[in-house]
Amino acid sequence: MSNEERKDIEKVTDETQTARFRIGGRIVLVLVFLSLTVFMGYLIKVQYGIQHTRYDEYSYKASQMHWQRIKDVPNRGDILDRNGNILASTTYEYTVGITPSDVLKSQETRKNALTVEEIADSFTQIIGVDKQKMIEWLGKTDAPYIQVMKKVTYDQKNELQAFLSEHQIGGVKIDSVPKRYYNYGSLGAQVIGFADQNDNSLIGQYGVEAYYNYYLTGTEGYTYAEVDNYNQSALPYSAPTSIAAQDGYNVQLTLDMNIQ
Repeated sequence: MSNEERKDIEKVTDETQTARFRIGGRIVLVLVFLSLTVFMGYLIKVQYGIQHTRYDEYSYKASQMHWQRIKDVPNRGDILDRNGNILASTTYEYTVGITPSDVLKSQETRKNALTVEEIADSFTQIIGVDKQKMIEWLGKTDAPYIQVMKKVTYDQKNELQAFLSEHQIGGVKIDSVPKRYYNYGSLGAQVIGFADQNDNSLIGQYGVEAYYNYYLTGTEGYTYAEVDNYNQSALPYSAPTSIAAQDGYNVQLTLDMNIQ
């Protein structure tokens, strides 16, 4: 084979390799372009889904972070004798509990954060809990819930809520506990009967309390309101949507307590 033929073969080989490299490069560019196109299409689809297709779903989830349904418990009706004397009525007291880890976390990022001792001292002044016990309870950060005080009065509850909101303290739960009060003690008890607490509501168990329980109980209401992120109570400036609770009816008997 002559030198010229050999050179021609080498030239053809080089041109073939060059063509292959060019084709390979173009294929790579096409694949990269297609990948970017698919990725951009995916991003557009996700964005469209958030803005349009799943807008309601995401809006609902976001709203749930700030709006909650708060149950409004109706007042149980009174039981009266024939002269209008109250034989049975309802009073309320409150139970206070804490989730220690949430109480402490609520103060971590605050500029004027309260110390554990300051929080415990305020609880002592407001609801009368033992200060040292309160400090110990706040230190139990693994506990999901600790009941710190029962039989808290209405005024104490309001003062505590104001303190929690002012200092943005979370992890505190305040539950209302209804109590049935019988003004004449055991007098007429066989007729009046009694009501017992069940899931923060009073349910008639015997006598008039049981027989007219439906009318005495009333109907629960609900308030959908923007809540405080710290103690989950309704914000005073929010515009809530409410379904008002309907208090129970009073029941008047033919019984005359003056001649029993």
